[in-house]
Amino acid sequence: MLLGTSQLVFSSDEHPAMSLRLCDMSMPLRPATTLDYWLDNLMAAIPTVAVCGHVGGVVQGYQVVKTEELPNWPGAVFDSAAVLDNAHALLSFLHAHCTRPGGSYWVLKEAGADFLRVFDLRALCDAYTATTHAAHNPFGHAVALMCWRMAQRPPSGGGLSASERRSLLLQCTELLGVRD
Repeated sequence: MLLGTSQLVFSSDEHPAMSLRLCDMSMPLRPATTLDYWLDNLMAAIPTVAVCGHVGGVVQGYQVVKTEELPNWPGAVFDSAAVLDNAHALLSFLHAHCTRPGGSYWVLKEAGADFLRVFDLRALCDAYTATTHAAHNPFGHAVALMCWRMAQRPPSGGGLSASERRSLLLQCTELLGVRD
């Protein structure tokens, strides 16, 4: 589930859905930036991106690019099939190993590492509370907010059932230490 995205979607007669990205033309476009544009559009099912070039905040021009063409854009150096294969492998792993109902997990890739770490946030919260004897844990608020946002999403398009929403809201109140 994609949470907290700030992806804006615009439309025109020619492009019914299009994202907008600002690009500082005084600096070269990094390959990771192009990958970011592609992934954001792909996850949100947005077919085009308008890249608005500026220098010092003054617009120099723009270019509308189809999402599927971004991997071949000048300066982009990624294989879209390889990215999708890696994403599929990661999601398969998470689906197989992150199985606690209502669970929250943190996926971390450290700089320079060629592996990912997956942390069960409930286990981290419990371990933190047990070792510090503190009633407050550093992950509780963020995870509770995520649970609340997930529960508040509209049920359209195969959303959560009432019992799944209830479970998320109960987890939210538990993490925040709210009593009946």
